[in-house]
Amino acid sequence: DFERFLEEIDGQKIQDLLLSASEMSYTYSNKLLLIMDKEEWTHQRVEQEYSMDPHYSVMVSDACMYNDSCLPTVNSGTVVKIFGTASEDGHTLSGYSGSSLANLMLKPSLRAASIFSLDINTTSAFHNDFMRVFKYHDNNAVLETTSPEDLLIYQIMDHTDTAAEYHAPKRPVDHTTQYDKQHILILEDNPIVRLAAKFLYEKHPTVTSVYIMENQQPKLIKGDPVPLSEESRLVLVGHGSRDSEGEMRLGGYKAEDVADIIGRTARTSDHIKTTSVVACEVGSDEAFKSTLLKELHTRSIETELHLRSSLLQVSHSGEKITVEITPTGLETRHKDDSKKVVAMLDRDGNVVTREQFNRGDVIFSNERNFLVKGFKKYRWPDIPNKFVEHYAREEHTDELEALTWAIFEPMTSDTNSKKLHIYLNNEVVSEYQICNIESKKINGHSEITKQWIEKEKDIRSILDKCYEIKSGKDILSVIHHNAKLGEDETTYLMLHDWIYKINPQTLYVYPVGKKLGNNEKGNQNKIDEIKHCVEAQIGKEHYSAIRKNIGDGKESYPNFVKETLQGEYINKGSQVMMEAWYTTYFLASVISESSRNFRTFPLVLMALDMTQSTDNNVKEKGLSFLMEEHPMAKGGSWVDPGSRGFYGSSSDKESTKLENGQKIKILQKQLKVLTTRENNVFEEWWKIKDKKLVDEIFDLANEYKLVEENSKSSFTDDYNHFLNEIGKQSNQNEVTGPLGGSHDGSVTLKDLHSASEVLCYVC
Repeated sequence: DFERFLEEIDGQKIQDLLLSASEMSYTYSNKLLLIMDKEEWTHQRVEQEYSMDPHYSVMVSDACMYNDSCLPTVNSGTVVKIFGTASEDGHTLSGYSGSSLANLMLKPSLRAASIFSLDINTTSAFHNDFMRVFKYHDNNAVLETTSPEDLLIYQIMDHTDTAAEYHAPKRPVDHTTQYDKQHILILEDNPIVRLAAKFLYEKHPTVTSVYIMENQQPKLIKGDPVPLSEESRLVLVGHGSRDSEGEMRLGGYKAEDVADIIGRTARTSDHIKTTSVVACEVGSDEAFKSTLLKELHTRSIETELHLRSSLLQVSHSGEKITVEITPTGLETRHKDDSKKVVAMLDRDGNVVTREQFNRGDVIFSNERNFLVKGFKKYRWPDIPNKFVEHYAREEHTDELEALTWAIFEPMTSDTNSKKLHIYLNNEVVSEYQICNIESKKINGHSEITKQWIEKEKDIRSILDKCYEIKSGKDILSVIHHNAKLGEDETTYLMLHDWIYKINPQTLYVYPVGKKLGNNEKGNQNKIDEIKHCVEAQIGKEHYSAIRKNIGDGKESYPNFVKETLQGEYINKGSQVMMEAWYTTYFLASVISESSRNFRTFPLVLMALDMTQSTDNNVKEKGLSFLMEEHPMAKGGSWVDPGSRGFYGSSSDKESTKLENGQKIKILQKQLKVLTTRENNVFEEWWKIKDKKLVDEIFDLANEYKLVEENSKSSFTDDYNHFLNEIGKQSNQNEVTGPLGGSHDGSVTLKDLHSASEVLCYVC
């Protein structure tokens, strides 16, 4: 049994050596290209290899083998690749047998290398003779060869004189993850975080130590207490999440706090080769990356940050798996470099980022342990429910929720919201003027940069993620998609030819360009005017700034909304600046706010209906509800930024704001203020109506081409079904208000519904 135990340990050591070699083959610190003869074919292969990675490669002739002074430094991060000519039988390479070549490689100047790679095919006997010499000299270097199937084979001789092998596919070289040792630091005591750290540790246990934060200090819980060196990797594992202000946090820590934690790690140098952040979406936050790097710099710590801009899982084998939310579900990918962000400081202290575009392989994953807090993309109800908390429910909340249920719950797909399917050629690309606008924090201050895009491929990339809105049904579809599925990356909307960028988390929108109309193509004055319209809105995304720029133009805004919903906007391009501000306000106040809170959409229809009244007082109230008194266009109205649709502004109980220190009483007050505003819109609109509520709303929806005329029966059934179902739910935990009627004794719409239910029950 003891011998079997020793054999198992030896087998595990060999497996670790082979796995480490397979990683080192792509993450080496330098590569020696040994030229063993003067054949032209040999030199051609060496030059080709050198051209693929010139910065890390050194060509060395066979003459240098006998002159240590001309050999570059070799260490454990070095790969020695041997080029030569194989004999016809494959038993020799440039005249050397396997054993004689191995003896030559064991010169003191070379023997520290971890991998010796053969560029040309030789026999298994040659390989065994080579490895046997290394084993005799207690050298654990691994031999790398290539199989006929173009797989890389890593080999080492075990204690039974048998070649142990590990096969791996070829992949691009990546120098960013090579390390001599690795520290994994668990930032929060959470089951998912601990499991991710465990899987990462088990991938490279011989060089890894695991720490956990305890009393604000890293505490060793696994591995050896070996300090980090300038060739080491630090891995930070935690949940990525945003606080109530939208600021990114890692494991609950701000970027400044993370810098303090890194400063308390054990190190032999102020340089850490790489710091890998294993958390969801942290790489998508420019401010977090910039602040962390600069805070580390102030502590005299230099490193290269590796982050992911998407949802992230760690598999049982220690592989990082990115997760993308698509209309068909979750798509998981392995080695998805398109979601990997590498950031560092240049010599001038500016943040430089490097993004890659290899999307990796789609894989199937049973993992559901996401390294992000509040992963709710997004909750969707199975049955009718009183979504708004009892303390915040107003007189017409039941009816308003029933309307949202009838409008949005039956929607099962987003087929009306189509991406721009344009087969772009140079002529078509020229029709689009698009600006790359980025906001960065430099020395604590936000700075905005803009650059009008000229490259065709960059325009193609944006249009591929752009949804074109042509009708009211498209608008409903985009709202439904945002609330039910959401996006995990930046997307774009095009409305009336204006192109807008949408933040996937906050749903903030701002213009970045326009498709040129027929009277604008080739007209530089018109193009300059469009560019001015886009640039004029930079930094003015808040409602107060938008309304200020609309100014007296607000009188015409209701017609803009009506024509937009009907898909019959007729004044396109007549007043370019005002059109741009209208479009911005519409996308923000109608689409984004309705995505956050479904109750907003029927209220917009009510307010718009009021603006069509011949009674000036009613008309003014309707306009006010669309603009200054818009219920959601106030601070704090999105009560739970981790939820949308039916849930976004309905309850304080699971609000992500609570995780970030927001007081529950403040959230309750904000919710109560919101529902009061909503009720005001409802009441003022209902005063001018004389039909049943469901009939009035359906007629409005039909007028604005949001529904099919023959769908009234199903719309009405959905509305009544919701009210009947919530009527059955227990009210034992609720505190009632006046038992019937309003405060002044008049009969309310809610009373009529209650009476109807009682009569039906009696019958």
